[in-house]
Amino acid sequence: PPRPAHPPAGPANVFTAARAARLAPPRGRGVLAVMNERIHGAAFVRKQHFASVEAFDSGSVGELGTVADGVPRFHRDPDPGLARRPMVAPAGDLPRVPILFGHAGLDATTLAAIVASRPAGMILAGAGNGNLPTALHPAIAQAASDGVVVVRASRGLEGTITRDSPMFA
Repeated sequence: PPRPAHPPAGPANVFTAARAARLAPPRGRGVLAVMNERIHGAAFVRKQHFASVEAFDSGSVGELGTVADGVPRFHRDPDPGLARRPMVAPAGDLPRVPILFGHAGLDATTLAAIVASRPAGMILAGAGNGNLPTALHPAIAQAASDGVVVVRASRGLEGTITRDSPMFA
């Protein structure tokens, strides 16, 4: 038998967000996202699950508040630094910044091709604490010394990338 369809969450989320904004104006809180009666800072909310009704989460930063019986309740005071955080790129052309995803068996060939294309920067999305195979470390260091802005990131959903990697020693 066919599975029953979930009711569309969009209209309810729009209604709840509008009501929350009217009853408790989010002054000083930056851009907010309201989904499933949870209030998130737009800078940190992300889709965690592609099909779940509870698909959105703010990770270790946490939600900012909830909406119960149509009334928004914030869990903490606004963070003025987050309210000023830009959410959109400036107008004009943006620099080319490719992303290299680390994986088992990754060798320096792909990295060399990226560096040879002379990008303004590159993002290294490694495993765990943003780690890439040790064999790539000399090429990464050379790219950085040649003026390529190198940003190390992780594909993990939680935690902080630390600087104590041999890549940055």
